Amino acid sequence: MRAPYDTRLSKIFTLHHVQRGSEWSPVRMLTATFLHASFDHPLGNMLFLLALGTLLEGAIGSGGFLLLYLLGGFGASLASLWWRLGEPGGGLGASGAIAALMGALCVVWGRRRVRVFYWFFVVFSYARGQAILLLPLWLGWELYSLASSDNGSVAFDAHAGGLVSGALLGPLLVALRRTRPAFMEVSEAVALDDRWERAQRHLGRMENAEAESLLAALAGEQPHNLDIALARYRAARHAGRS
Repeated sequence: MRAPYDTRLSKIFTLHHVQRGSEWSPVRMLTATFLHASFDHPLGNMLFLLALGTLLEGAIGSGGFLLLYLLGGFGASLASLWWRLGEPGGGLGASGAIAALMGALCVVWGRRRVRVFYWFFVVFSYARGQAILLLPLWLGWELYSLASSDNGSVAFDAHAGGLVSGALLGPLLVALRRTRPAFMEVSEAVALDDRWERAQRHLGRMENAEAESLLAALAGEQPHNLDIALARYRAARHAGRS
């Protein structure tokens, strides 16, 4: 009776590539960052990736971005393995690698100001602050969640490990001159523009027409700025236009 079951089990793709807490497998630790448990699992990850990916990829280039994703994902898996060593079951998901991108963003952008989306119950908007100040906030939240949560299905250990990995890899990119200061200076200037700030507040309140008016003026001055283009796309989507 068990033989047919074992045969079917051996054919499950995920089980061949998921990270297991009971074994050291560098290959699995990497492949697990490309797996998800359900169709809605990657949705939140992709939203985070869209929000921070444009800032980070623009600052370090696509090659550095890919390398950071892979190394950061491995670091997140390593932290998770250390925390859960010997436990049954496994782990998967891109959130650890994306957390590494978040950690690197904080260090690469440093004291430059970035905009941050926040929400409190039904209130959501944007705020501005130095990128480096986000690192202790994000890491503190993950460590608090790891210590206080009994929900083993969320890998807060991998999130924290990813943040630390990214924060350690970020200075290497800066030291090796793999960053693009000009891109960050232009993006920071847009973030500090009063019209940009007002447009973000309008978007947060779903006042799409007002946001589009301000964004259109900014786009006329900086037609190749991806942040402005993405914000205009969001305003159009919220307003029901394609």
